Order: sequence, then structure tokens, then C-alpha cells
Amino acid sequence: MTAPPSNVLTRLAQMNEAIWFKLGTVAESMQDWDQAMNCYQNVLMHNPANAKALSSLANIHRSREQYAKAVEYFQRFLNIESTNGEVWSALAHT
Repeated sequence: MTAPPSNVLTRLAQMNEAIWFKLGTVAESMQDWDQAMNCYQNVLMHNPANAKALSSLANIHRSREQYAKAVEYFQRFLNIESTNGEVWSALAHT
């Protein structure tokens, strides 16, 4: 049995990333913060540079008054998108 082409594996990884992100937003809308964080962590396993997942994790941690973790995720986000004013502002208010 031969391995699937790398483009198929890449597409599958992208789909997994998108599905985990969607599950995270659903869990977040249901205020299931632990499940949302778990989903966003799974997004980052597929793509450590997913800015939306990093921002979502930072905001959940900030709302739960886990400021050190929030700062960590905001900084990781800013390493990817250093000109995002909204995140700079959120970081300043954390």
C-alpha cells in the first residue's frame, strides 16, 4: 500500500485545523471555556501560527483572570502579526 500524496495530507491537516477551530467557537459560544481551550490547543497542534486560535486562547485566559497565560498567547500572536493594534491594546489592558 502506498502513502497518500503529500498534498492530500496537507489538505487533511488544514481541514482538521478548521474543524477544531469551529468546534472551539461553538464551545466558546456555549461558555464551555475548558472545551474551547482544548479545541484551540488542537488547532495549534495542526498550525502553531494560527493567529485566531492564539487570540481566542488569550482572550479566554484574560476573561478567567489568568493574566500570565493571556500575555503568553498575546505575545505569540504578535510574533505573527506584529502590527495588529487590537491585540496590542488587549495586551496593554491585561
